[in-house]
Amino acid sequence: MRPTSIRPVCHCFQASSAGRRVARGAAPAKRRYAGSGLSGAIRNAGWLLTLAACGLASLSLGCRGAADRVATAPVHGTVTLDGKPLPYGQVVFQPLSGRVAKGVIKDGQFTLGTYEAADGAVLGRHRVSVTARKALEGEEPDALPGISRFGPSLIPERYGDSASSGLEFEVTSGDNVFHIELSSRR
Repeated sequence: MRPTSIRPVCHCFQASSAGRRVARGAAPAKRRYAGSGLSGAIRNAGWLLTLAACGLASLSLGCRGAADRVATAPVHGTVTLDGKPLPYGQVVFQPLSGRVAKGVIKDGQFTLGTYEAADGAVLGRHRVSVTARKALEGEEPDALPGISRFGPSLIPERYGDSASSGLEFEVTSGDNVFHIELSSRR
């Protein structure tokens, strides 16, 4: 019996034609499938068809074109707390059916976007939520304005949920300007 030398792991193995690693010098193991060689080709074609179907399904669900968009109208305005502009935060307009619109509050001003930044909100009645949280130490308020999940809220928590905020607005065709007035009192 001939002694073998110890080699580093990365040099001891090579890839076999089946995709497994085998010891260097060993013949690659052949997988045998029941039936003819045609069944392996059919099995591979089945995997390719499944993969292609999944790819097409994900594209059709995730990448909708302009034809799938619902009409929007420009929406912008102000957010105040007890008569003073809210320094930063986020406004979300949730329609009774359809896609939500979001906007960042900066110095009391916001502009909504549904499909793109500043393209407005879908037409119809919306329930509205507003969030604004103090930035944690070392965090810049402009980095994620009003979305810090860990800092205390600048406004009463009820405004953070569209179901309990009591805020509703109707978006119509044309320019929509809304003044959202929040109160620290119940």
